[in-house]
Amino acid sequence: MEPKREEVVIVGAGIAGLTTSLGLHRLGIRSLVLELSDGLRVAGFALLTWTNAWKALDAVGVGDILRRQHVRLYWNVTTSLITGNQTSITSFTAKGKHGGHEVRCVKSFHSGRQLQSCTATCTIPCDEKTGYWFLTWTPTSREEELEEDPVKMKQWVLQKLEKMPSNVRAVIEKTELDSIFSWPLKYRSPWELIRGNISKGDVCVAGDALHPMPPDLGQGVCCALEDGVVLARCLAEAFSKKGRGNEKEDEEKEQYRRIVAALKKYANERRWRCIDLITTSYVVGVIQEGGSKLINSLRDEILAPFLAGLLLIKSDFDCGKLNSS
Repeated sequence: MEPKREEVVIVGAGIAGLTTSLGLHRLGIRSLVLELSDGLRVAGFALLTWTNAWKALDAVGVGDILRRQHVRLYWNVTTSLITGNQTSITSFTAKGKHGGHEVRCVKSFHSGRQLQSCTATCTIPCDEKTGYWFLTWTPTSREEELEEDPVKMKQWVLQKLEKMPSNVRAVIEKTELDSIFSWPLKYRSPWELIRGNISKGDVCVAGDALHPMPPDLGQGVCCALEDGVVLARCLAEAFSKKGRGNEKEDEEKEQYRRIVAALKKYANERRWRCIDLITTSYVVGVIQEGGSKLINSLRDEILAPFLAGLLLIKSDFDCGKLNSS
């Protein structure tokens, strides 16, 4: 049996992969998506989607569908875990360079709460019936065993939140044990993106394969959506151009050169945006986690409004529309 030839193969049905495939589909280009899992994975995640994510979702045509299912968030309240005092309030109604801000928490396949692992905690509504919370921390050797026991994990989280407002603690107290998960965080040094290849020949990386980052800006998923739109647009430009070769072999070589050039264009467009988000997420995470009394004091008394403001600053970005020319 002769093997079937595919022009675009996407390995991994994650956020970036599916966004790329959907973007290509809207531009009339077929793609084959390969996924190791044989079904939907129920993981309990919710995705905090900022302004830049909604611009990407609108570009691939699913923004309005998701808007109807998830409530809009209008502000962020920051509270110190150490003192229990409120340190900042950030409004999400301000306008940025690319228009008004839009923030929502989008449910994935399982409507639950998700616990992750490294420093801040928040409770976020997804819709009228579902909420999402997470705590990040760097576990000690003694705390690593907590990851396997949701009962102990829940008790430990409540201990950490001893000084938080009662309504925040109530959300954790009411969380069912089968809705508590522990998940390791991954991070790629920005130096790797400066020195390394995002594309090589007719292959490139996107999403977490490109820019795993701490969750302190909430930009991991948003950045993956941007990747998908930009990659689909660059590939569509390559496939829309007609070859000038007279022979089939010459035309195929020219098409290959166009694809390589398109992936380089994608890499150049995404490199510094990813470096910016990775670096900022890491620095914010270090400050959030604190450690010394001096850093904790600076964070809570001086830096809290600035750190919260970065959430809007870094989401004030438009990856552009989809077009094939």
